[in-house]
Amino acid sequence: MEHIQAILLKSSVALAAFLLVYYTFLRKTSDFNIHRAFLMVGLGLAIVLPFVNITYPVYVQMEMPEYLEIATDTGVETIAVATPDIVSVERTDWSNILFWIYCAVSSLFIIRLMISVIFGIRLTYKAKKVKWRDTYLYIHSSVNNPMVFGNQIFLKDSTYLQPEKEQVLIHEQIHQQQRHWVDMLMSELLLAMAWFNPLAYIYRKTVLNNLEYIADRGVLNTGLQLNTYIQSILCETMGAETIVLANHFRTSQNKQRLKMMKNVKQSKYGKWKLLTILPLLGIMLWAFSEPEYVSKDEVQAQVSNIERTELVKGRALQTDTLEVRQEDGTYQQQIVVGGLRDVNVVIKGTNLGTFTNDDGKFELKMNVGDVLVFSHLSFKTKEIKYTGQEYIGAALAGASPRVLKSEKYRAKYFGKANNNIKLKEVNTKPSNSKGDEMFMAVEELPQYKYGMETYFAQLYSKSAKIAKEKGFKGSADVRFYVDQSGNVNWPAVSGDSEAELKEAAVKIVKELNDWIPAKQRGNAVSYSYSVKVEF
Repeated sequence: MEHIQAILLKSSVALAAFLLVYYTFLRKTSDFNIHRAFLMVGLGLAIVLPFVNITYPVYVQMEMPEYLEIATDTGVETIAVATPDIVSVERTDWSNILFWIYCAVSSLFIIRLMISVIFGIRLTYKAKKVKWRDTYLYIHSSVNNPMVFGNQIFLKDSTYLQPEKEQVLIHEQIHQQQRHWVDMLMSELLLAMAWFNPLAYIYRKTVLNNLEYIADRGVLNTGLQLNTYIQSILCETMGAETIVLANHFRTSQNKQRLKMMKNVKQSKYGKWKLLTILPLLGIMLWAFSEPEYVSKDEVQAQVSNIERTELVKGRALQTDTLEVRQEDGTYQQQIVVGGLRDVNVVIKGTNLGTFTNDDGKFELKMNVGDVLVFSHLSFKTKEIKYTGQEYIGAALAGASPRVLKSEKYRAKYFGKANNNIKLKEVNTKPSNSKGDEMFMAVEELPQYKYGMETYFAQLYSKSAKIAKEKGFKGSADVRFYVDQSGNVNWPAVSGDSEAELKEAAVKIVKELNDWIPAKQRGNAVSYSYSVKVEF
């Protein structure tokens, strides 16, 4: 029942949207053929689109919660426990009843439609066939008013062949030639599907009226006077419609029809108004679409199952740029290169990959077009596309070092030389072991042995003394590494400071050499810092 409700809701949305646009922008103009095309698109969408399943993929990572455990056979003896009798209470399933009522009424509309078709076919064989202007007319006494059923024009008697009633035949001929029975059939199918929806009846009436406007305009275009044509409509006898799929000459004898006959106003942009279908269609597709959740693991598994035939060798390298002091006292940038171990090398979009060895080398089967992703905790991730090269070299740049924040201590210690700084060691847990690998992200950051406040107190004290002695004024950013033993290594300066100022800044950083190393998984590791030394 919920599926039926969703279909009917989508159909109602389509009808409401097209009716709103039609009565707002199109109804007042006489571009009736354009109106017909617009209304037919709306009919088709209201009937077909609700049955089309429109989805868009949403990729999710399927993970089992930590608290979820899979039950296993523990071997514990099962004990039977008596349970009380449960008395079931039957409840009326109203949704099921409503569903069958809907199906029953829809069936009646379908039967009504089939009876009309059978009646029209039988009438074709019973009626007298007469040719008029390359068109065959069917005359039978059971026909109350001139009408078109399918491609046949039906008349009550031969009096309609007289010249004074020629406009009636022209009207019906237009219905026949333009196959207006298709619009009628789709309207009846819509009623059978949404018989309870007032919008379906309004839409059907709108379609039928527009068909009459088209036929009326065709008759008047032959040169017939408007007053004469109106009189011929009013003179037709009032009778009941015999076939629901027929276009009757007397259909819609209301003021709106007479008003539209007089309306010759055509929009310069009539055809362009059909473009309103595009945003309507886009809105409905968006509104009717539903997410389809796809596991990323499934997608990766499908891509991973593709056979890869080419064995590719490569190496991951670590690069770093340092300013090294030369013999003449100047500083020059140098690039340090070396193999990088334990780099995760993965084919993008799959779960296929490997790790580099101690020398940074790796081997992996690939296909041309695959993209390798190189990732390491301490370096920036890099992607390289495989285009058939025999060897792949990936140079990974180190991530930016963490900057030691000095704002908290600058106001208190900057410019003050102090020889009586008390040193008190910080209590920390000892590390399990030492490794020679440098990290840029760790669980525990390096700490100055006597606390960071003491570190900056000493740093500003030393810089104040040197500034006073040599008259320095400025600053230098010093990058350094705290190794696994807690020593300061590879101090280097960046920026455009003077050589002597740079050398003084490096000296101060090297003298503050009492550090507690960084820790990763309980192991002491190297870590990179950057600090601003001000004079």
